Amino acid sequence: MRITFLAPTGHIGGAERVLLDCVHVADGFPGAEVSVVSLADGPLLKAAGEVGARTIAVAPPASLAALGDSFASAGSVLLKMLPALAGSPAFLRRFSRALAALTPDLVHSHGIKTHVLGALLASRAPVVWHIHDYLTLRSVSARLLSLLSRRCS
Repeated sequence: MRITFLAPTGHIGGAERVLLDCVHVADGFPGAEVSVVSLADGPLLKAAGEVGARTIAVAPPASLAALGDSFASAGSVLLKMLPALAGSPAFLRRFSRALAALTPDLVHSHGIKTHVLGALLASRAPVVWHIHDYLTLRSVSARLLSLLSRRCS
């Protein structure tokens, strides 16, 4: 079984420690092929590689990387989102190709940006969202995930 974990950052915080625990456990299954695709290079990919995962960083444009909605109004997020999405087609192709090349049997996402990307870009593999965020503080993300939830297993 090929399991691909998705991470929105290359740093290690609480959610990434959980992701690393999942990588470590999954890598222990006989015949498992484990990979981590992150939106940034950094200590997370190094640590994942040390426990046996194949690692790939696919960096988004700066405007998309900086996009977030915690404590922000929906209007201000939408104003930032439009230019961020305009610069994203090349990134979306690179991310999609990286994911497709891994041919995962399961995609396990660990961040809002990767939840959205996994739901939109994962082909036949079931997508699992591991929610680490307080969605009540993220009005736009909560709505977006609600809309995409049917694409999530």
